[in-house]
Amino acid sequence: MNIGKNFEKTVAFWKEKLNEKNRIKVLVALGFVGIILICLPEFLSAPKVTDKALAQPVGKQTALDYADMLSQRLEEVLGAIEGVGEIRVMVTLRQEEEFVYAVDHTINDQQQEMTTHHQSEQTHVIVEQNGQEEPLLSTKMAPQVQGVIIVCAGGDNPVVIEKLIQAATAALNISSNRVAVSKLG
Repeated sequence: MNIGKNFEKTVAFWKEKLNEKNRIKVLVALGFVGIILICLPEFLSAPKVTDKALAQPVGKQTALDYADMLSQRLEEVLGAIEGVGEIRVMVTLRQEEEFVYAVDHTINDQQQEMTTHHQSEQTHVIVEQNGQEEPLLSTKMAPQVQGVIIVCAGGDNPVVIEKLIQAATAALNISSNRVAVSKLG
């Protein structure tokens, strides 16, 4: 029976608090609590890292190091295709790796008489690491591949050329017009 009495007390408390003056304040406060609860998992989850091309750059690796690594890996794979022979591969990139930082969105609604004014503000989420404040990294994207040049002994054979183009476009997720194949001289 204690549960019934506690429930009645709670209902009476809220009826008293939700008079005409306080009803809008309580509803706005509940709305903000709902928004916070919806957004909370996004801020607590680990940063997502996308995977583009064959591998992610690691640590302080530069775009040039990344292009060289892709070139070497492609040489190994493409060199195993029948009829290719001796091979050299060069990968070019469009840009450096890209970083996307977490952003906190704040929305303020102010109601005056019959109109509501909406204000939106975005700020970077700042975390403290090793005694220094830094923006929270949300996504780290590998540099995009611009094109591939393949020079090989079998570069004059149309069947080999087609196999090389198919393999390079599949490995790097680029279109075939970004792959050039020539005979090694």
